[in-house]
Amino acid sequence: MSDVYVYPVSRYSGRDFRIFPKQEDSELGWVNDPHGAEVYWSADQTEPSGLTLERRRILEVHAVEEDANWVKIPMGEVDGFVERSKLRLWESVEAPTVGDDQVWIDADIASQMFSVFEGDTLLFTTLMSTAKKGHVTPLGTYQIYDKAIGWDLGSREGAEDAYYMEDVPFVMHYYPRYAIHSAFWHDNFGEPASHGCINLTPKDAWTVYQLVSPRMPEGWQYIKQHKADEGTIVRIRNGQKVGPSKKIKPKY
Repeated sequence: MSDVYVYPVSRYSGRDFRIFPKQEDSELGWVNDPHGAEVYWSADQTEPSGLTLERRRILEVHAVEEDANWVKIPMGEVDGFVERSKLRLWESVEAPTVGDDQVWIDADIASQMFSVFEGDTLLFTTLMSTAKKGHVTPLGTYQIYDKAIGWDLGSREGAEDAYYMEDVPFVMHYYPRYAIHSAFWHDNFGEPASHGCINLTPKDAWTVYQLVSPRMPEGWQYIKQHKADEGTIVRIRNGQKVGPSKKIKPKY
């Protein structure tokens, strides 16, 4: 065992809104303070609840009109208040043109939040890791053109930061050399950490893999987009900045 390295696979997972649907008038955010976020019963620090929300907790939030330094979070029959500075908030942008029952992905680099929608309905949200310093996750609207249960990922020839990872689980390519995939070798989700791809925890990557198309027939290991299933739309943005359409269409 002294010659074996066991990766500390992240146990983090996102929020499934199919089980607990999102309130229509709420926005999303997550706790990015390493010490967590204390909850108060009023929009000041005079009434502590004694509850601290752990880092990376995904929340539904409401603006506090009287004080922009605080947000309100629903807590069953009562509301709690959290300092805005403890959170990283998701910024909504107009959705791409999709059908009411069409699944699509919104990946926001500014908040490091990755969301799966069906039309206007939010299905799932988690934290991702996009490109770290010195690398780029390009903005734009793409389409998943192939999926694989496992795929070998490696750096370009002669790259300074060389890497090679064998049989990485749940790989969904949306552009040549760019994919959404699991990352079992780090636990930095919510912070830039990749060479350009979109990293998700293995558990979250499996959830997304099952939601998006092209659909994988039972027993298959790999599939490409085709005429009857062109693949899920993936929009990558940075806050309000949205790139051009770069969809790869299937060749019939």
